[in-house]
Amino acid sequence: MKIDEVSIKLRDALQNNWRQQGDQVLRDLTDHGELVIIIDELPILLNRLLTEGAAEDGEATREGVRRVDEVMTWLRAACQAHQGRLRFVFCGSIGLGPVLRRAGLSATINHLTPLHLDRWSPEVAAAFLGRVAETYGLA
Repeated sequence: MKIDEVSIKLRDALQNNWRQQGDQVLRDLTDHGELVIIIDELPILLNRLLTEGAAEDGEATREGVRRVDEVMTWLRAACQAHQGRLRFVFCGSIGLGPVLRRAGLSATINHLTPLHLDRWSPEVAAAFLGRVAETYGLA
């Protein structure tokens, strides 16, 4: 399976019944071996879902809480269904816990292991970017 095919399947999944189609995409991907899926800025996405259509800025809506619960419940079920073959890494500049606590959904991440990473020093960041540039033959 190529990345282009995955992108198309994910786009299609968002159009209809995303949970069943997402399950199928994960089954297809894990049929090819072990997999790590990295979802960057998940807390920001969930916060937007949580407050979409709110009368006041930043206020969680009942529908938002329902949608966030639906997403987190599906992610948890996916982790359990593909245990040993699939790993999710959720990243974000803000914490996942506070966003879910605000919605009363903090129990939806009980199965996850948090790992706090401090920012890199300027020297480490420059060295990393230098190695990436070197790998790709960039000046």
